[in-house]
Amino acid sequence: MEEIGKLSTNAKEWTPHSSQVSTSTPNSPVRNVWRNANAPASASSGVRSTREFVPGQVWSPTPTPPTPTQDQHGMSPVRNTAWDPTVPRVSVVPPEIPQLGDQQQAWQATTAARSMPLPPLRSLPSMGTSEDMWKYYRELSLESERQMEPNDPRHKAIPAPYVNGYVLDQEAQQRRSSFGYPMSVFRVQSREDGHLYCLRRFDNVRSVSPRIAAVVSELWTKAVANTLRRTRVVDHAGLVRFHRCFMAHRAVFFVHHYHAGARTLRQRFFHIVRPTPLNEAMIWSVCVQLSSAIRTVHSAKLACRTIQLNHILSNIQGSHIRVYINCIGVVDTLEFETRKTVQELQATDMRDFGYILLSLATATEVNRGTDPNTIRRCDMFVTQNYSRELSNLIVQLLIPTKPPPTIIDVSQAIASYTYEELDQSMMIGDRLGHTLMVEFDASRAMRLLTKLGFVNERPEFGMNRRWTESGDGFVLKLFRDYVFHQADGAGNPIMDLGHVVTCLNKVDAGDEERILLTARDAKTVLVVSYADIAQSLERAYGELCGGSVMAPNAGGVPHQQPPPPY
Repeated sequence: MEEIGKLSTNAKEWTPHSSQVSTSTPNSPVRNVWRNANAPASASSGVRSTREFVPGQVWSPTPTPPTPTQDQHGMSPVRNTAWDPTVPRVSVVPPEIPQLGDQQQAWQATTAARSMPLPPLRSLPSMGTSEDMWKYYRELSLESERQMEPNDPRHKAIPAPYVNGYVLDQEAQQRRSSFGYPMSVFRVQSREDGHLYCLRRFDNVRSVSPRIAAVVSELWTKAVANTLRRTRVVDHAGLVRFHRCFMAHRAVFFVHHYHAGARTLRQRFFHIVRPTPLNEAMIWSVCVQLSSAIRTVHSAKLACRTIQLNHILSNIQGSHIRVYINCIGVVDTLEFETRKTVQELQATDMRDFGYILLSLATATEVNRGTDPNTIRRCDMFVTQNYSRELSNLIVQLLIPTKPPPTIIDVSQAIASYTYEELDQSMMIGDRLGHTLMVEFDASRAMRLLTKLGFVNERPEFGMNRRWTESGDGFVLKLFRDYVFHQADGAGNPIMDLGHVVTCLNKVDAGDEERILLTARDAKTVLVVSYADIAQSLERAYGELCGGSVMAPNAGGVPHQQPPPPY
């Protein structure tokens, strides 16, 4: 009988039989913990009634005295305790330790029974995202939530399908854009799908008609790369996805994917006090990523036409840089009547590609209009400070006397550096996969905790003021104590997050492992499985959802109904 205070979750379930009578002695540490069902029970004797929990049945937290209608095991028929003044409510305040000898020993044994063997302790950082990654994504989240003031007149420049606008490029509204027309850039939210997009508005454009906008939209959204997987061009990871082009408010609008926290290469590396050349590893990373995107576009018989420092977005996490070719489809629309062939446009892309690499290596903005002497001095700097492979690649792309090499030729020349970029990408992918596993557990636990918060300690549900004191609500209340209110033999709290996460994961998975739940008055003990607890939670939460009403928010718009249980 001394082992009763050391019950584990794997202990066999006790089944009452008329032949089993307590054999405890007056000096036993625990008196009458297991009691014969045929013997009379009283609340003052400190007896705990134990039975297996059956989902769907109502369980009263206090054992009822025997009546003439008891069954052969001495159990009273289950009754609905919606409001019964004869059944005392279970206090939410932990009981004080009695000072009497036998009663104090019984309380300690009951507390020890509630403190089951726990899994190994886990540190808090191991149960969440690393600190640097958390800060990085927190900044991106804050960047995505910025909005203009409600009375800002620039809201009128955003067409009806989009809301919650925020100006991304303050300088573009004060001067003419690089495309030759006044341009406004907004981060907006779609009314149709709720996603964030980058919206560009061009005013005073007379060469574009709705037909031209529809043709360009179809051209880019349906173009397929001539590669092994035959994927869409706009789905490439190195391109800012083009969604649509349309006309409204006497202006032309372009909708692209929104990359939170992204900055152009010009903003990131040249709009600073002292621009410095990049290290060669980062230049090769940019080179491989841009060449992959250009290869996909050129294989579909298209041209990027926006490979410039102010049209290439970048994100940096740690020492790794990600670049995206932006504004695809814009020049095709604004210069729809151009007479240049696709081969000429692709050759221009390759020239611009060389200018990008030369600019990053010398910390000098180089483009088509740069003085030849400046380009020559930059070439000499690259030859003296970087590898021969990088220098030869830039020279071959910028030789003015012959056409630049094609993207296929460039891909073959940088093949060895492509493997290095692939290794780096796989390492980052593995790290993000590990983080996703950790956050997956956190999100599932958050859903369970939300449901438990709705159910536990609810003062009333309709006319039933004891809804959480009977049935599924009572089981969930005991489970809450088992998960969060563990204590040792001396009543000291056990703060083990690993135990909490393990219990929530087992409930989420519907594990058949059984545990022992003890009421705070030590008179009620239930043997339940995690699957039973999951069913009780779904039933209780579903019952609340079925009887819930829509409540208006601060703006007077009613909230949506809570989701159904799942």
